[in-house]
Amino acid sequence: WIAMTNKTLTSCLGDLDITDGTVFDACANTDEEFKLIKKNWRKKVLAEHPDKGGDPDKFRTTNASFEVLRDLYQQSKVKDGTYSSYLSESAKAEAAETDIDIDELFTKYSKNTNVPSWDFYEEAAEEDVPGYKVETARSGRAKCTVCKKNSGKAAIADSAAAEASTAIVASTASRSSSRAKKSASSAVVKQNVTTVIGLGEVRVGSFDKMAGSYGRWHHLECWRVPKKVQNGLTDPSDEESCLRDLLSMEEVLLTGLAAMDEEDQMTFVRHVINSDHWAGNRKRKAGAASGPSK
Repeated sequence: WIAMTNKTLTSCLGDLDITDGTVFDACANTDEEFKLIKKNWRKKVLAEHPDKGGDPDKFRTTNASFEVLRDLYQQSKVKDGTYSSYLSESAKAEAAETDIDIDELFTKYSKNTNVPSWDFYEEAAEEDVPGYKVETARSGRAKCTVCKKNSGKAAIADSAAAEASTAIVASTASRSSSRAKKSASSAVVKQNVTTVIGLGEVRVGSFDKMAGSYGRWHHLECWRVPKKVQNGLTDPSDEESCLRDLLSMEEVLLTGLAAMDEEDQMTFVRHVINSDHWAGNRKRKAGAASGPSK
């Protein structure tokens, strides 16, 4: 299959059945326009998916066009800040001049031959906002949700042990109590240090619908890869294939990965493809004693 040349942003919108600018009339900004684009994309990929007898070439064209539109959205390269501006008659006449880089982008994305299952797209269609955000910690102050929870349990256990020790050594109560309290205090401090996600470390958060923002941050090694993400991996044994799959989830299930440098991207990829890190994987319990995989 050979990608068509002279591709324009206008034709990419057309591949998602958006040919009239009035379809965006109710949209107040580019964010709302992109949500509408994403809605049309979901509808088309579910109908055109090869698992349901769809044409593989049409399916690939639809996906490549969506990824072009998403790329421009993420990089804030949409002309005049709106997609609708590309659908005016004057814009269509000037498309060959104004959409210089679109063909190159389309060719890049159309080379991706990975085809996640129809079930993956069905689950992805349920998300209006990407459920997860991956990034490098910017402050070094946020605490890992999992470690914080474990820290609280450990602190309680340490405190109980210190009290038991104090009661047993009654003859030297004052000295023993002092040592016990110091030990418990040190344990709590140590636990609190491990909860912090260090500056520059890769972290993953989830979208809080009530707050309208991402939170509940995790150290990468503490994050269990959700089933929805697992279903989008076409070949978990291949790092490069997995990276392509994860990047194709941008603005669908994930956000932030495309903005990371290559080293951090691959750190995330290696975590995701390790099935010991998958949510719902029973093997993880058996191997928990050996600690996280490197």
